[in-house]
Amino acid sequence: MRGEFWHVIVMREVLDEFCDQHDLSVRDHTAIQAAELLMRFAAEGDVTPQDLRDRLNEVMGDRLLDDRAISNQQAIARL
Repeated sequence: MRGEFWHVIVMREVLDEFCDQHDLSVRDHTAIQAAELLMRFAAEGDVTPQDLRDRLNEVMGDRLLDDRAISNQQAIARL
């Protein structure tokens, strides 16, 4: 049980860092996707906080770029 609690704390810390770096609220759709990925990564076995950060940034990097491009296109369309 203690190990599971530690995983939750570490996942939340990594998620908070990710949200801060990308100016996201933890309630944003992208942050929720990131949280789901972190849970999946942690369920795969023993991972370090740095492993979680690296894998999350690797997977989410392209998604963030795509989301920003779509947001920019929508903002231009409203003009």
